[in-house]
Amino acid sequence: MIIGFVAGSVSALGFAYLSPLLKAKIGLHDTCGVHNLHGMPGIIGAIVSAIACAGAARNFGENYRRPDGIFVDAQHGRTPSQQAGY
Repeated sequence: MIIGFVAGSVSALGFAYLSPLLKAKIGLHDTCGVHNLHGMPGIIGAIVSAIACAGAARNFGENYRRPDGIFVDAQHGRTPSQQAGY
């Protein structure tokens, strides 16, 4: 929720302050607001996702793969299906 709030705030502030600045300085007129609505929040999401994936990658070392190819949680010995409750 925090990331969504930040991305939404950046989008709104970009529309209010950055769009007029870009139009005045380099003549960029974003008629549909694509830069503010999709560009900047998308970059924020990509950066946060990369950080989250990098942090989660450490946990993959604690799991192992059985001979039949199924990953098993090393701490509890459960397969992904068992963890999901199937």
